[in-house]
Parts: sequence; C-alpha cells; structure tokens
Amino acid sequence: MIIANWKANGGRKSNKDWSTIFLNSLSKEVTSSIGIAPSHIHFMQLLDIFKNSSLKIGLQDVDFENGARTGSISASMASEMNCSFSILGHSERRTLFNEDNKLIDIAWNEIIKCGIINSETKYETSKVLKITKKLDITCMDFTMSKIIFQQVIG
Repeated sequence: MIIANWKANGGRKSNKDWSTIFLNSLSKEVTSSIGIAPSHIHFMQLLDIFKNSSLKIGLQDVDFENGARTGSISASMASEMNCSFSILGHSERRTLFNEDNKLIDIAWNEIIKCGIINSETKYETSKVLKITKKLDITCMDFTMSKIIFQQVIG
C-alpha cells in the first residue's frame, strides 16, 4: 500500500479538483493499493469523494489513548468515522512530540481494539517498518503524491 500523507496541505476546492483527476485516471486495481491521509479537517470530505472507490482514507495520527487532550483524535473517534488506517510513528511526531516505540505500540493496540486494523495487519506492517527504517523512508507528503500519481498514469 502506498500512503500519501498530505500533512497540512490541501483545501476543499483543491482536494476536489485533484481527487476528480485522480479518480478518472487510475484503475480500480491501482487505487486499491493507495491510501490518502489528508489533514484531519479534510478527512470527511475525502471519505465522501472516494466513497465509491477502493482507495483507503486514513488519518495522519491517532492519539495513543482515548483521553481528553486538546486537538487529539482517538482511535475510537477514528473508527466511528470509518477510518481505514492511521499513520503512526512518523519521524516528525517522534522528534517534535517525543513519541517513542512504547507510545506507538499503545496506539497500535488502540487501533486494533477499535477495529481500524487487525492483528495480522500489525504483523505485516511491522515487517515493512523494519525495511523502511533501514531505507530512511517515512511517508509521502502532498507534493510527492502528485509525483507518484504522474508515475502511475504516465
């Protein structure tokens, strides 16, 4: 699965325009291997735009607990919104918020408990994470998704 992390990019109009071109240019087989993690405020818009496609819409992060923290999104909230995945362990969050493997593992268990992913996915993802750490890969940002998009349809 390729995940495009849009970070704090995008707006309602640009999201709609980009998504229309994207949907009209790729086959169902290709979109089933792609996930988009828009900003939290654009999650529902993208979920609606891609509701009839096999593309996955997820979050850029979920909080490691279901506690009351300003600005946080809990795994249970994400599950209620039909979130397909969440990016966890991003290098920026590790650096800026001191998130370590212990907190990330707690978040993993929360997203499994809330039904966002299953335990088999966690196992497969842990193998991928070992590879990406060696290659120093984190995830793509919004501009990178355009490059990947051009490579796939070009």
